[in-house]
Amino acid sequence: MSDGWKVGDLAVCIDDRWCGCGRADCGMKAVAPRKEQLLRVSAVHSVTDRQFLRFDEGPADHFWHAVAFRKVKPDTGAADDALWVEQLQHLRRRVPA
Repeated sequence: MSDGWKVGDLAVCIDDRWCGCGRADCGMKAVAPRKEQLLRVSAVHSVTDRQFLRFDEGPADHFWHAVAFRKVKPDTGAADDALWVEQLQHLRRRVPA
């Protein structure tokens, strides 16, 4: 399934099983995305029907298989001003008169 990835998209890692070698000194773990990590896509590379992603937060020479990520769709709806005012009033310090 293609999520239509593009540069600037936000992605959350849903699978961090990158290397099956089982070695404790595997260098892959040091640079690989961690499960639940939020990342910003810096490049998309397609090979046949597969997409690979590179991230701002990682090395420039590594791409990761897109199926291990879920696209995060930011909430772009307008904020409810009344709700914001209520929340801000709770945060305001009370100063004695």
